[in-house]
Amino acid sequence: MRRYDLFGFAACIIVAFALCGLGTSKAMAQEKREYVPFVEEGKTWYCYYPYLNFAYAQGEDYRPMLEDMKTWEYDFHHFDDDGDYEQGLKETVYTVRYTLSGDTVINGVGYHKMYQDVGGHLTYYAAYREEGKKVYKRPRNLPEDEWDFIVADFEYEGLYNPYPEEEYDYLYASITEEIDYVKVDGQVYRRHFYRNDGWTKAIGVEGIGYEYYGLAYPSVYAAEPTCICDYQVFTACYDKDGIVFRASDFTKEGIRDDYNILGDVNGDGVVTISDVTIMVDNILGQQTPDFNKAVADTNNDGDINITDVTVLIGSILEGNELGRPSYVPFVEEGKTWNCDSSLSKGDQ
Repeated sequence: MRRYDLFGFAACIIVAFALCGLGTSKAMAQEKREYVPFVEEGKTWYCYYPYLNFAYAQGEDYRPMLEDMKTWEYDFHHFDDDGDYEQGLKETVYTVRYTLSGDTVINGVGYHKMYQDVGGHLTYYAAYREEGKKVYKRPRNLPEDEWDFIVADFEYEGLYNPYPEEEYDYLYASITEEIDYVKVDGQVYRRHFYRNDGWTKAIGVEGIGYEYYGLAYPSVYAAEPTCICDYQVFTACYDKDGIVFRASDFTKEGIRDDYNILGDVNGDGVVTISDVTIMVDNILGQQTPDFNKAVADTNNDGDINITDVTVLIGSILEGNELGRPSYVPFVEEGKTWNCDSSLSKGDQ
């Protein structure tokens, strides 16, 4: 039996079961509709597929930073001089949160409003806007003729000098950028490492911000303060449903940097029968937390359906990963599989 026959038969079986499941749910909703058996003696399925574009998923599914009710939480370190010089300064640590709530228009431009929460006391803090993969901040007391400044940038390759008038341009210019992915509570985030001479100067995660800084641009070559000053350190990011990212997740072990391979819906770096099972479950309405929708559309038609499942089966049977340049498309324009029960007419 040729492998083409195996693929055709397996694909048709998957299509049959999946469509049967979908058809059964519809039949239940229409009680008077007469059930027509899907499998009958002598019945033949004819499977036709157009040419499919096996493009490598480049991970353009950028995760936005600014979303309503999103919160960045920090530990704020405050120092007091109580007059007892032998005891030194007194340090107090408390939680400060910054939450996006509502929007506004400034100089004809739309912004998200950010509120600061200290001990349950809310005050308006600043306005934020996002353009492409850049986030801009406009403090509440900034004059109208002053420009906003960047607090996050995942478009720029490397780190730029946030203080161009300073003398560190050559240091920022030497920073290189490496990208991988980190999986947190079933969600996959794109992570950026900014390095110089083998040293990691900063870590950024799309949708979250930067290690230690959160939603604030890292000034990694800024001069050290000459005093014992108050400071804050990022601890967690929340959405309206709870914590989505913790400070420790910035340095969590990454997953393969080719995570976004087409069909690898569970993010383990390979396409297996587990991906088929998860995709079928989601098509049938059984949502799973480890389902990466961005790579489920294997034929790039904008929909996730049973055709994508058959593509996965084909890649598994042929031992190829979707999207690799060496992959020879199994499904081609004009190719036909005759899924006869005898499997005697499958040769092409």
